[in-house]
Amino acid sequence: MTERTWTVAEIGRRIEQVVADRMATSFWVGGELADLKRTARGMAFFSLVQTDDRGRIVARLPGTMSSGKVRLADRRMARVGQPLQDGLQVRIRGHLQWFTPGGRLSLALDDIDPAHTAGAMALARRQLLEALQAEGRTARNAAMPLARLPLRLGLVTRGGSQAYHDLTDELAATGLPFQVTLVSSGVQGIHAPRELTAAVRMLGAREDLDLVLLTRGGGADLDLATFDDAGLARAVADCPLQVWTGIGHHTDTPVCEQVAARAFKTPTALAQGVIATVGQAVDATEAAYGGVTRAARHHLDRAGARLDLAGQRTQTARVVLRGAAGRLDADARRLHVAGRQAVGHHRRSLDRAVGRLRHVSTAGLSTARQRIDAHAGLIEAYDPARLLARGWSVTTDADGVLVTGPVPVGTRLRTTTRGGIIPSKVVDDD
Repeated sequence: MTERTWTVAEIGRRIEQVVADRMATSFWVGGELADLKRTARGMAFFSLVQTDDRGRIVARLPGTMSSGKVRLADRRMARVGQPLQDGLQVRIRGHLQWFTPGGRLSLALDDIDPAHTAGAMALARRQLLEALQAEGRTARNAAMPLARLPLRLGLVTRGGSQAYHDLTDELAATGLPFQVTLVSSGVQGIHAPRELTAAVRMLGAREDLDLVLLTRGGGADLDLATFDDAGLARAVADCPLQVWTGIGHHTDTPVCEQVAARAFKTPTALAQGVIATVGQAVDATEAAYGGVTRAARHHLDRAGARLDLAGQRTQTARVVLRGAAGRLDADARRLHVAGRQAVGHHRRSLDRAVGRLRHVSTAGLSTARQRIDAHAGLIEAYDPARLLARGWSVTTDADGVLVTGPVPVGTRLRTTTRGGIIPSKVVDDD
């Protein structure tokens, strides 16, 4: 008897029947999502994998999602703010199915448990915090300097949301000159972490801001998983400006809050925190101004008292000066009169002295003239020329020295007479 030969299609249908009979009901299965691919028609293919302690894959189960199940899974995961992506720990309810044309056994997704993913995310959150602490990032943003009056605010939230209005209305009600620069971003969903991270980095790089605010409205704890994103947490920790958060939550504290400089429960509380900080700075400034004013008033009062005293002294000095001026004027008048009298007296005395001098000098000149005339007569009588004319002679040596006695032999002499000069020489008559 010949053994039966099965066709490939028969084997496929048999496997399909066995799978339908034995694994027809849905069941829960947990694993790590991998190889996720979405098609243009809305379907999705993926794998559930299991790894060992070294991260090596030890088991793999292909899976499929119809377009309707894709939408269901996205809605479920949106509740925890975590989109479906590779590496995510998931708990899937599904059933096995065999696809004969492809020769492939796969898990067809019926539902997904977001709470399981949230638990895995809580573990991931703890591990992220440990990593951030090891990197020195948990206190880094709080160490950033804060402007004394943080009025120029960068705001990251969804524009037009309730959180946006709660915060900006609270700021506007103060009348303080706040300047809010909004970068609108999604706060949950598949694209939210990337958008929030980019917004924080964009505002942190600006030099015209004092503070960055990161906020969203209230929601379930699982809805806040977006703010446990590692990239966003590092962007907040590394921001050059202080980041203050106002992420509405009940019990769990998102990672972003734990690395931000300050954290508040709600957008309204965040706004009130900013207002209180500005108010404290304003109060401190006004107190300092008051102190300066009081000190200035005290110094002005003292200066005023000194000025009044100086004024009184000046008035007294003015009275004294008036008296001195009067006495000085009287003395000047007396000096003027006395001076005129003294000048007149001295002028009269001088006139008398001049008269006496004129008389004395006239008499003296007459006597002197007589004496001069007498001496002139004598001089004329004894004039050598007159004597020569009368027959006298004068003998001098060669140098013109008058000879009055004997002179040595050989001396040449000159004898002047009325008729002329007679030269001679002394000789020895012996």
